[in-house]
Amino acid sequence: MQPDSGFKRVIRDVADLFDLQVQLFTLDSRDAMRQIGIALVVTLLATCIFMTTLTGSLFTGAWALHEYAGWTMAQGVGTMCLVGLALTLGAAGYAYRLLVRALASLDEPKRELVENLRWLKAVIVEPNTSARNQLRRDSFQDPYASAGPSIPPGDNRF
Repeated sequence: MQPDSGFKRVIRDVADLFDLQVQLFTLDSRDAMRQIGIALVVTLLATCIFMTTLTGSLFTGAWALHEYAGWTMAQGVGTMCLVGLALTLGAAGYAYRLLVRALASLDEPKRELVENLRWLKAVIVEPNTSARNQLRRDSFQDPYASAGPSIPPGDNRF
């Protein structure tokens, strides 16, 4: 049985790396989707509350300003509209922060993938610089083996 060629070993390493990367991405995306779900629930809740209470609360507040503060009805309605918009913007801002935080959790798998691709490129372009090749040199055939030992006797670093 012939030992695998260097290219076959690189392809096997690429397949193993791809498999691990997919597993990491699956775990990270599951957490991100959970966080996105929470953000969507908060957004939906804020929207429902806004839609159901807006009309009643704004007109009630406008009427109270008209009756007790002596404002005109237009001033009361305008003020209450601004209050309603401020509450809506606050809820929407909170939902946006939750969504950004959830999407930011996917940055780590992206960085890992980029790092792994750089490692693969380095291994393919210059295999001797790979840490795997330096630590497991005995798994690769020495092209100069027929010309004599490539490691001086007594040098057992490998």
